[in-house]
Amino acid sequence: MQAAQAAHAAFQFALEHPALTRDWHDRSSYLILLSVSSEEELLSWQRAVDGAGVARSLVREPDIGNEATSLAVAPSVFGERFQHLPLQGKELAMQT
Repeated sequence: MQAAQAAHAAFQFALEHPALTRDWHDRSSYLILLSVSSEEELLSWQRAVDGAGVARSLVREPDIGNEATSLAVAPSVFGERFQHLPLQGKELAMQT
């Protein structure tokens, strides 16, 4: 489910910010998928990104009560603040 929500966020970001998406694609096309522990933590990151004035797209999933499920953030120096978050799927891979 996390991978699907991340894909939704990437597509939503591309539609909402086409010029930034084109620039990102032409310069690097790097993607980093990270995980948070809860919707509350995700919304906290959204507020922090908004406060920094960085472009972002938040996805809400209607199939699970319109819960915020994913956040795509434009490349920026703000990204360094995400360094402590685990890579998506890493914890699951280590448990098996």
